[in-house]
Amino acid sequence: MSDRKKITIDAGHGGDDSGAVGPTGKREKDVALSVALLLGGILATDFNVDYTRKTDVFIPLERRATMCNDSRSDAFISIHCNSGPPGRGEGFEVFTTPGETASDKFATDLFVAFGAEFPLALKRLDMTDGDPDKEASFVVIRKTHCRAALFELEFIHTAQGENLLTNPQFQARAAKALAAGIRKHFGIQASSANAPDVDLHTRIRQTTALLQSQVAQLSATAAA
Repeated sequence: MSDRKKITIDAGHGGDDSGAVGPTGKREKDVALSVALLLGGILATDFNVDYTRKTDVFIPLERRATMCNDSRSDAFISIHCNSGPPGRGEGFEVFTTPGETASDKFATDLFVAFGAEFPLALKRLDMTDGDPDKEASFVVIRKTHCRAALFELEFIHTAQGENLLTNPQFQARAAKALAAGIRKHFGIQASSANAPDVDLHTRIRQTTALLQSQVAQLSATAAA
């Protein structure tokens, strides 16, 4: 449908850029991509969806913004995992560029929806200007020409955060929450009859991981 809104989803980092890394080696780039693909799958019933990447490749930051601008997207969301000093850091947060723009309301809708899905999660916010988003001049949101937000799901550098972020159920719920915020922002109800089964996505991912593990074990046994 030509009147559909278009969303560009950016999975942070990728390729040689792993982003932040958890205590057991889990990588931000992988979590960001998983959530980005799940989010796109949910939104595809009601929006036109573009991705800056759908595989483990690195896309230069300015190129990501250019991809969004060239596609004439109505909104851009960049998905990340946070990091901080050893043993410290918890919760989710969202960033927009400095100043008052349409991105502020977009970020607020994302923040509120995520908080509703995860009511016990620490909400890292800055209400000094009347809304919860924090401000920073990140290239991917500064160079885009539409409403844009960078969302930090949780801190991956702590054991608790790493366990949460790599849990397929959390990833599915995170995607669901972000989709709800995007729909809220554009006043679009979910097409429930055609909506993808997020739990099915999770089960498929879990089954795939199990099969890969079993294949690796069989290969190791055969080589012994």
